Amino acid sequence: MFAKLLGMIVLMLTNFLAAMYLETRLAFNSGAESIAMIVGIVIFAAVLLGLFVEAKWSWPLSTIFFSASLGNLSLLYYFGNRAGILVLLIYLAGIFFGFIGLMISSLSVGSSEPDAAAEPQVEAYSDKVPAGTSYVWPKAKKSRAKRKSGRRKK
Repeated sequence: MFAKLLGMIVLMLTNFLAAMYLETRLAFNSGAESIAMIVGIVIFAAVLLGLFVEAKWSWPLSTIFFSASLGNLSLLYYFGNRAGILVLLIYLAGIFFGFIGLMISSLSVGSSEPDAAAEPQVEAYSDKVPAGTSYVWPKAKKSRAKRKSGRRKK
């Protein structure tokens, strides 16, 4: 689990740093982007906390984070100053690592190991039956007797 946590930290930080760089390349000052970055930081912290404590809600939230991050990076690239190869490379790196994070988080949504305490304890039926008794229920014996007697009457 530690490897996944460390990998998600690296992927999220890469997306965050790419978004920060692309935000500086915006042609205009956008307050909405600043609010989006603050919301992203809060979700980033919540996901890391959830992954650290191995909460079930952390993987769906990380899927939402990476989806929103991919959309945000695309909008930042579209509305920003796209002059230069460095901007394109940072955008492509952010998209690449965001897509990897999205795949890891979406594939990990239902993969939590079940708790041993949550599994029902199944005991063998033969352990409960005293020695020398048959496994046929009394109702079954009566119904067999009725069936046999009914056949003879016809």
